[in-house]
Amino acid sequence: MTLGYNTRMVKPNELPRSYEDLLNPRWRGQTMWSTSRGSGAPQFIGNILISKGQEAGRSYLQKLKQQNIAKSTASARQILDLVIAGEYPMAIQIFNHHAYISKAAGAPVEWHPLEPVTATNNAVGIAKNAPHPHASMLFLDFMLSRKGQRVFQAANYLPAHPEVAALQADLKPGVRFKKVNYLGPEILFDKSNEWSDYFEKEFMRCACLYELDCEMVFFFRLDDFAS
Repeated sequence: MTLGYNTRMVKPNELPRSYEDLLNPRWRGQTMWSTSRGSGAPQFIGNILISKGQEAGRSYLQKLKQQNIAKSTASARQILDLVIAGEYPMAIQIFNHHAYISKAAGAPVEWHPLEPVTATNNAVGIAKNAPHPHASMLFLDFMLSRKGQRVFQAANYLPAHPEVAALQADLKPGVRFKKVNYLGPEILFDKSNEWSDYFEKEFMRCACLYELDCEMVFFFRLDDFAS
């Protein structure tokens, strides 16, 4: 999860290089993020509290609250689409591969990491009463295999198999960023409600009017921006 920004609206020398840089008055009212607890602002809050500690982390978040970040129930993908459309110059907490996919299609977008970067976990499973459980198991075996993961690789999604690299190498840690906080199932089970409650209490009380006016915009996708 990284920053995503409109390259027509933000110059490279203006980019935040650290979380503290997000407090620059330049970004007041100029950023947006998703309210999704699965990949949005609550996980950003969790990353800050883990990285900085409770006291320093909450102090930072109180300052960030003054930046009037626009909020939406839209997904991180849709938030990035709105940035591509020029609604806001920059999004916080988007998937970096989404920015790369749109950039490759000709959209004016780029991503930039703030370390430590938030990394989310995904999981696959079989429904308890699946009508064809053995076929489902075979499909999962394929999906998690090297061959199956190359399907994700070809679509510019991040492969989970350690022997299958990302098609764009810098999307994974080690090139453009190194420090990562992996928010696994254990810490999410223990802390996600706390992070969501903090977000709702401290950030949702100053909701932006933009959210009320743009609900219909979220149905549009800009992956084919170049065409």
